[in-house]
Amino acid sequence: MADVFDADEVRAAEALDVEIDRVLAGRSGPATEPVVTWLATAIRVEPPPTLAARIEHEHARREAARWRPVQVAAAALGALLLSQGIGNLVNGEWVARGIGEGFSPHTMREGGFALIGLGVAVAAGVFRRSWLPVSVGAGVPVGVALGINGISEIGHFAAGALLHTSEGLAAIALGILWWRARYARGLDDEGGA
Repeated sequence: MADVFDADEVRAAEALDVEIDRVLAGRSGPATEPVVTWLATAIRVEPPPTLAARIEHEHARREAARWRPVQVAAAALGALLLSQGIGNLVNGEWVARGIGEGFSPHTMREGGFALIGLGVAVAAGVFRRSWLPVSVGAGVPVGVALGINGISEIGHFAAGALLHTSEGLAAIALGILWWRARYARGLDDEGGA
């Protein structure tokens, strides 16, 4: 036996459905039936306080994973620049002999201090992600220039060629990884990690 509804009941039920949809979508007004508003808000469950902590923890984990390769590249380039600066201070005469130039203690000492300072600036991004732009801005141009300069030392001064080409490769890696982490966030997956 089929139930029969009259037209007024059907219209009232359809109007109630429209009103419920409007309230659930967040568009209730002063004419909204109070019972509908109460029922719509009663079914909303407050998230547990631990949910926000879990979300923040997961976000921090993904951010750390995204920036870790950049920090490793900054550490590598910073270490190479520091080692070159210390080498200039400690063994500058050997470097001058290796490249076939006259030894100038003053120039070698000042260059060593400059390279140590640059190495520290580049390595700063390892300790704070907010300092990575300094690492990139200071290290990439100099590292690439040293890498290009190192090409001329191939076959002439192997230690210098190895050091400078390593600096150049580390600088290129730092620049690419930083750009990728900074600007290409959504390319890997929907999470951007």
